[in-house]
Amino acid sequence: MEIKRDNILFKGINNFSDFYFDHSYAFEVINKTDISSTCEFGINFVSSINKGNIFGTQFHPEKSAENGKKVLLNFLNL
Repeated sequence: MEIKRDNILFKGINNFSDFYFDHSYAFEVINKTDISSTCEFGINFVSSINKGNIFGTQFHPEKSAENGKKVLLNFLNL
């Protein structure tokens, strides 16, 4: 997964780290500045967004091992 911008959700996580995806859904983001990460699996797609205090992930942090734990911890520490 490519982290597109500095984001508190990904603090302490290396760019291009692995996360768990379990479906083939993808959504289109109207405001590209809200994109915080993208991923490629056959196509490029948005894997997370952030606008103000709203965060959304297309991956499952609870199933993403240490990287997922770090995302959840970062979220709890907001």
